[in-house]
Amino acid sequence: MTPLGARLHPTIVDTISQLETALYQARASVSVRALTLSVTPEFSSQWLASQLEDFCQRYPDIELKMIVGYQRPDFGPNGVDLAIWLGRAEVGLVMEELLMDEEFVVSSPTLSKRLPKRYAIKAAPLLRYTGMRHTVLDWQRWYEQVLDHDVGDEMAEFNIGQAVENGPLFESFADMLAACRDSLGFALVRSSLVAKDIAEGQLVRCFVEVQPSAVSYNLLYPPNALQNPSAALFRAWLISQVNAIA
Repeated sequence: MTPLGARLHPTIVDTISQLETALYQARASVSVRALTLSVTPEFSSQWLASQLEDFCQRYPDIELKMIVGYQRPDFGPNGVDLAIWLGRAEVGLVMEELLMDEEFVVSSPTLSKRLPKRYAIKAAPLLRYTGMRHTVLDWQRWYEQVLDHDVGDEMAEFNIGQAVENGPLFESFADMLAACRDSLGFALVRSSLVAKDIAEGQLVRCFVEVQPSAVSYNLLYPPNALQNPSAALFRAWLISQVNAIA
């Protein structure tokens, strides 16, 4: 070894050792199959929760972390892989439509049976919850259809916006539905979030008026997100579940 080689040797050995350590850690991280999903509370509790057992049984080695809330998903280096979001995607993200819902009013079967034939919307409070976006606007869109069928002086004086503001306010969508099941009022809901309740007879569609939802549930992710095999598997599984129910 030349004098120059002798001086370089410790540095080269140390560099190679660091490279071997980095490669080992990279291989170890690949063996841990992980996925982080951002989802809204309503979709999590009313739709996804009942489906996740199937995913966990199919892919027991995938570690699924869920971030439940209304904050916009963070797709940064330490953020989420996929997001189920109600609304449009930001520029640069892939957006795949999952569910196109209808919106209609539900109540308990008990309340529905005792509604009057006319002016029934005035017979019980209009329920709402803190996370609900565009509450008054959605009710107003729905109510415009009622006016076409149930006109009269009494209804002309009825202010749907004020009725919504005066209605009971609940902490979550689940709490609002529980109150609705207990005959405490009407709830304006999306079809995908109450399918189970309606199938089991706990809630009923108490008015004929229905409207397409202004926004849909979408799957959002960065263009390179599916390079994570766990994200690709979850996406394929989620779409198959949606198609099976549709």
